[in-house]
Amino acid sequence: GTTDPAKLEMGIRQTLERTPEVDSIDYVSIVDPDTMEDALDLRHSALILVAIRMGMTRLIDNASLCIADD
Repeated sequence: GTTDPAKLEMGIRQTLERTPEVDSIDYVSIVDPDTMEDALDLRHSALILVAIRMGMTRLIDNASLCIADD
């Protein structure tokens, strides 16, 4: 697994771009759950924030990313 939020964000974006039902991507962000600022690394928990458009519908969602301790 990567600890680089930019790499994870790029992977999510590429997956969404390959999904035929997704017309456009408004944003994909990986943020610190406490400050909502961009995550600097993925060594702790983070939130994945996504907004996409499918036809006339804008879908907004988030998911917690829990990092397991080694």
